[in-house]
Amino acid sequence: MKKEYSKLVKYYDLLHNEKDYRKEAEYFTKLILTYKTTKENKLLDLACGTGEHIKYLKQHFNCEGLDISEEMIFIAQQKNTDLKFYIGDMATFNLNKKFDVITLLFNSIGYLNKKKIELLFKQVSKHLNTGGIFLIETIFLKEKLKPIKNHIRSYSNNKINIRRILNLSIDNNYAILHAKYLMNLKIIDEDKGKIVLLSESEYKKLFSTNGFKIKKRIYKSTRSSIFIGIKQ
Repeated sequence: MKKEYSKLVKYYDLLHNEKDYRKEAEYFTKLILTYKTTKENKLLDLACGTGEHIKYLKQHFNCEGLDISEEMIFIAQQKNTDLKFYIGDMATFNLNKKFDVITLLFNSIGYLNKKKIELLFKQVSKHLNTGGIFLIETIFLKEKLKPIKNHIRSYSNNKINIRRILNLSIDNNYAILHAKYLMNLKIIDEDKGKIVLLSESEYKKLFSTNGFKIKKRIYKSTRSSIFIGIKQ
């Protein structure tokens, strides 16, 4: 949700405190090393957020991160003082360098409309070495996504109790999201969003059109679809 990346950014990690970033990073690492054929290990994490995945990915790869949110990048840099981060749009970025791995995790492709998704694939292809990997993780797959009702993420200590209540409905080719944020049981903000849903065949077309061979997996813990594109 967009306000979690700006107005509510200081609560982002608290709201996602139950997410097992270490376990996910280990799973993604195994997939990458299974299919990557490049010798080097330069990795760019797009929409890197507060740098939680990259904190574990850097144990195996030479990592850099990019996010459109200056607030998120500030937090990510504090956690990973040894790494380089960029503020930029994942659909139009141009770093004038190539990588062996580019990741787009935690459903972040959902922040892009269809036109920007097409731009994303073109930019990623330009930034990857032959034999490199483009790995996408998303729950926003047209034939798999189900409505969500009153899904709660929360955190509390002796000072605060913060909660996000999320509802998701499906309208043809879009997911409609509505989140309410509560602080000490009082609503402090609301967030609404409309996310384009792509089918598996649409993903395969995007990968193949941009020079990738594709593999697909399901990450059971989150029921996310994992697309692994191998640059040809």
